[in-house]
Amino acid sequence: MKVSSLHVSNLLSFDDFDLHFGEGLTVIVGPNGSGKTNVVRVLDLVNKLVDWADDRSRSIGWLPRLLRRSSP
Repeated sequence: MKVSSLHVSNLLSFDDFDLHFGEGLTVIVGPNGSGKTNVVRVLDLVNKLVDWADDRSRSIGWLPRLLRRSSP
């Protein structure tokens, strides 16, 4: 899975947050307590939701609208 952007509202330390990933390597830098680890936690959560949605769509034929996927 390739993530091209991330929008988070009212989750963990984020009130409203947008992050756009460019081609290649993305490095997240900031002072302690700025939310760097929470970005990783959100990406992990998205990965788990995609796995869950894929499993559910195979078993009952639907994909939750929570996740928007773009074509590769």
